[in-house]
Amino acid sequence: MNLESLILGVKNSDFANEMRILRDKKYAHSENSMLFSPLKIKVFSKNEIDEAIISLKSIVEIFNEITLVFDKTYDSEVPSRDNRTENFIRFQAKYKTNYFDNMRRI
Repeated sequence: MNLESLILGVKNSDFANEMRILRDKKYAHSENSMLFSPLKIKVFSKNEIDEAIISLKSIVEIFNEITLVFDKTYDSEVPSRDNRTENFIRFQAKYKTNYFDNMRRI
């Protein structure tokens, strides 16, 4: 598959279109509307997450095609092997639970 078709595949995917709409309608102009409050984060369905992973894998493939000119490849596992985000969420949730439990005792 050539680079142009890889890029167009990502750019024109249903997932990319949905992300563009979220960016334009929710995130870019959310300051003037409670309906599109940036604090109300959209929860993605399993299907949407699967589509995101497919798009990310395509982006990594595009990046690797581009970097072949420099005899380099990008070592990336999608989803990531890095567990720092998962650890942050886990520990932040524990911290908040403890914080609010302690605040009720005061």
